[in-house]
Amino acid sequence: MVVAESSLKVSLLNQSMGDLAALADMKATKEDICNAFHIPIAFLTSQTNLANLQASQSQHMSLAIGPRLQRRDEKLNAQLVPYFDPTGRLFLASEDPVPLSQDLLIQQQTADLKYGVVSINEVRGERGLPPVPWGDVPWLPLQWERTDFPRPCEAPHLGRNRNPA
Repeated sequence: MVVAESSLKVSLLNQSMGDLAALADMKATKEDICNAFHIPIAFLTSQTNLANLQASQSQHMSLAIGPRLQRRDEKLNAQLVPYFDPTGRLFLASEDPVPLSQDLLIQQQTADLKYGVVSINEVRGERGLPPVPWGDVPWLPLQWERTDFPRPCEAPHLGRNRNPA
């Protein structure tokens, strides 16, 4: 700090090594703070790409936010809920904060439709669409056949494998 009786112009010709060390300490301090609060460094730096940022977000949700929500729910269930429900049937639970991958959900839904796990109307109902008259039965590939399906008419055995009359 410089105190003078008249106005003057001060220009810094060279930074001291102590100033550079303080700047290095600030970086270490930022890392220490991020580690203390389980915040990925990618949130606080501009030198990251979208893939790293998304991976950091998922990691932050699973390793920091999820355990905090679980700990909060446990405390509320142990200390607050008994005032309102002494029977123990009432409890608080938070949803999993880790976001689901949209690509994985689309692949799962496609496989469920393809292999007859769900019907078309069930998928339409999840999306808020009205049912269609032909969508109540799951659709299966044409080469598949139910094993318990009764065959109304079988072809007669001809040739060498026919049943003798």
